[in-house]
Amino acid sequence: MKKPISILLLGLVGLVTTSALVISPHEFLENLRQLWQDRQQSQHEERLYLHTDKSLYEPGEVIWINAMLLNRADHTPTTLSDVVHLKLFDPRGQQIDSTAVVVHDGTAKADFQLSSQRPGGLYELRGYTRWMLNEGEDAYFSKRLTVLKTETPRLLMKLDFEREGYGERDTVVAQ
Repeated sequence: MKKPISILLLGLVGLVTTSALVISPHEFLENLRQLWQDRQQSQHEERLYLHTDKSLYEPGEVIWINAMLLNRADHTPTTLSDVVHLKLFDPRGQQIDSTAVVVHDGTAKADFQLSSQRPGGLYELRGYTRWMLNEGEDAYFSKRLTVLKTETPRLLMKLDFEREGYGERDTVVAQ
């Protein structure tokens, strides 16, 4: 067991030493950096897309969500992550709901129930995977949803008409 590790270490030291003698240290480090960047870019990066049933809601409605987790390079379903995390933020930026859903064949489904007491405004739906945490918030998917809280006016009017019936082109008078 020690012999293969020793041979591997000896080979690695020999490679580094030979490379250092053939090219300058600056070129060696630059080549090493380029190899590292190529390796990072060749890894499967995933992108999340969130679709909702509509973009305009009223308080008390359900937001239906379809999440698609795709490979960034060729837009095929990815198997890098198994779980998508979803968060819903109110117009003040406060998180009001969150869930984690399991991904099957690159898709996942979820829903958020809006409380009937929620104020109207622009809400934000944000989604990410644990892998995207490494890339920062720029990699998250974010979608704005409009919630309109409408109230119908309550008018109670009592009208007293001067006559019982009116004909065509008659002027209707009431108090």
